[in-house]
Amino acid sequence: MSKSDTILKVLQGCNSLKRLQKIHAYVITIGLQHHPAISSKILNFCAVSVSGSLAYAQLLFHHIENPQTEAWNSIIRGFANSASPLQAIFLYNDMVSAWAARPDTFTFSFVLKACERVMSDSKCREVHGTLIRSGYERDVVVSTNLTRSYAINGFIGLAQTVFDNLSDRDLVSWNSMISCYSQAGFHHEALKVYDRMKNANVGVDGFTLVGLLSSCAHVGALNVGVHLHRIARELGFLASVYVGNALIDMYAKCGSLDDALCVFESMQKRDVFSWNSMIAGYGVNGLGNGAISIFRQMLMAGVQPNSITFLGLLCGCSHQGLVEEAVEYFHMMSSKFNLKPGIKHYGCMVDLFGRAGKLEKALEIIGTSPSPADPVLWRTLLGSCKIHKSVKIGETALKNLVQLGASNAGDCILLATIYAGAKDTGGVSKMRKLIKTQGIKTMPGYSWIEVGDCIHKFVVDDNSHRDYNEIYHKLREAIHHATLLGIIMGALALAESRTKIHPEESSGTHSKHLPQSADVTGVLCELELTIKKVKVVQVIDYQHSLRSATLRISLGASTYKEEARGYMQPLSKDVGDAIISCDISMVGPEITACSQTASFLPSAITEDLFELEVPNKLPSGILTSDSISVTMDNSLSPAHTLVQLVCKDHKGLLYDIMRTVKDYNTKISYGRFSIKQRGNCEIDLFIVQADGKKIVDPSKQNALSSRLRMELFRPLKVAVVSRGPDTELLVANPVELSGKGRPLVFHDITLALKMLNTCIFSAEIGRHVIGDREYEVYRVLLDEGDGFSVPRNKIEEGVWKMLMGWA
Repeated sequence: MSKSDTILKVLQGCNSLKRLQKIHAYVITIGLQHHPAISSKILNFCAVSVSGSLAYAQLLFHHIENPQTEAWNSIIRGFANSASPLQAIFLYNDMVSAWAARPDTFTFSFVLKACERVMSDSKCREVHGTLIRSGYERDVVVSTNLTRSYAINGFIGLAQTVFDNLSDRDLVSWNSMISCYSQAGFHHEALKVYDRMKNANVGVDGFTLVGLLSSCAHVGALNVGVHLHRIARELGFLASVYVGNALIDMYAKCGSLDDALCVFESMQKRDVFSWNSMIAGYGVNGLGNGAISIFRQMLMAGVQPNSITFLGLLCGCSHQGLVEEAVEYFHMMSSKFNLKPGIKHYGCMVDLFGRAGKLEKALEIIGTSPSPADPVLWRTLLGSCKIHKSVKIGETALKNLVQLGASNAGDCILLATIYAGAKDTGGVSKMRKLIKTQGIKTMPGYSWIEVGDCIHKFVVDDNSHRDYNEIYHKLREAIHHATLLGIIMGALALAESRTKIHPEESSGTHSKHLPQSADVTGVLCELELTIKKVKVVQVIDYQHSLRSATLRISLGASTYKEEARGYMQPLSKDVGDAIISCDISMVGPEITACSQTASFLPSAITEDLFELEVPNKLPSGILTSDSISVTMDNSLSPAHTLVQLVCKDHKGLLYDIMRTVKDYNTKISYGRFSIKQRGNCEIDLFIVQADGKKIVDPSKQNALSSRLRMELFRPLKVAVVSRGPDTELLVANPVELSGKGRPLVFHDITLALKMLNTCIFSAEIGRHVIGDREYEVYRVLLDEGDGFSVPRNKIEEGVWKMLMGWA
């Protein structure tokens, strides 16, 4: 073995700078200091190793004659990861100018790392141009580093362009793009990258899961998070402390603390971040006592808390009003653990005293904080003034925000709300004037909702969604129904106060724009606890059957006539001129009896309505039992039973499911709903019994599965029967769905019959007990005039499809 080979072997086992210097001295004495392999090995150790020395590496590098690419890469890499990343860029410039060595994949990767750390977007663009000219634009390693550098410098669009131009992406590049979006706050986009990964059949690793779970936590995408939890279990990533921490954070921020705690307790290894995630989870959910309990367990386990630990602890105390405990832990930071409170800790204390109504104490905290000029502290105080209607301190808070140049429209609106509560119209006008004269613009607030695995984001007066017309219609309808029930009067008053300040905004949900329903059944549903029987007779014009009908509404015998007229007011108000006459009459005992029994109803409606054995097909032949699947699994969640449903989507589907689950004394904690092709849907429900435990009894599981299968197969009953010489259509709809899943049943019946060119002679709507449940039964006598020839099975099928939402 030659001397050079021996020295290289010795260098391979070197693990300290002192030993390396001895080897280097020996190399010089035998004249091998210019040996390419030996000089590169010594330089690389000094530049990259944790035991090395950048100063010594720089000295060695300057003694190399005509350094080659490998030597340049070592010194550039060393400085890129050091406290002086700018020096790496200077060295790269020297390399490009020298022309003795050409940059390669590693060179570009290291200098892009330096650009990322010094936040130099101009140098990042320059390097991008160089690597394109050098033919490295398709290199997956270089492009991945370029993507990350652009994203860190704030050019997320350019990062996405570089990523999209990659023809051969590996898992690292996918993970990098997810991380870029997540760290930049574009969490919806991060989840969309995951959708692209699935379409490209790319697997995941622990880094993928951590990035995606972080985005799920920020947007509240619990269903996606549960799906990722399942993948982590299947692929064996739950042993990773990083994945476990990400799962705890996701479940806690999504409000599912039970599952967060289950993940925490199942972790074989925990670090300080595991404890912090659990404490913060209790904190953000307002459970201060829970946060304190976890903190005490943390200390008993011998884990040293850090500043993040106390931030979660103070947050929980603030939300629960634990003032004394919060003060104790705030002082404990410095006295016992030698941790200096930061501005966020002071912000928690301001919020704590503000929520508790101790506004003067909150002012004192701001004065003693290390940054009394921080606008977050004053804005927190202003929010507390709104809660306690303190005009004086509210004015002080806004004055400081204005002096700091940090005031915005939201601050002015907060103080205007305080003025409005104090009946100070002059103050409200002053805030309105301030907004206009200062040219302050309102930053639009936004919210998001998870439907299935898809996250939809909305801003004020948003019309960018493809279904925005339907969304706004449903929103106005919900506000209208809530207004009738007296639920949102305070919210409407707040909207009215806000409109006085910004009259040009928020027209979409203002009370004057609330829709006036013209459908009789919609109004009747609002009074469903009172109405026992509705009779519609003498249809003059089929196309306007409801509007030209006479309604006879019968109420319980104990109801006074004057009180009954009060129930007619919503009907008259909403339908208006559409009503020709309203007749109110007392109910006789024979009609009351009819409401309590189904004995006089045809057997087509009453028989086998709740049979648990699903027949092969409905009379209409629309649905088969093969299209419905109900399975239960206790292995996925430590705290819940998973119910997986596969069926065809129909109107009122979720209410059918919730009603059945409720009947079995169980509750749904959370779930996932997704629409597939051809109207099919998949539903995952995580349920627990009333005692908070899983359903482990096989008989209970079978009973619930059978009942769910029956409810999904036949949620309502449709039949066409003979009524003497006439033909009658019968529809039985569960009362629980009236005004909810299928509120406009009679509307759908008339529409279906219209499509079949079949007219109505008369109709009755009554409530009857069938089996163990109360039903709304619609009895529609069909007009069999000249030429009536529609087969009964076609009528059943047409009405069924319309009621199910399949027409």
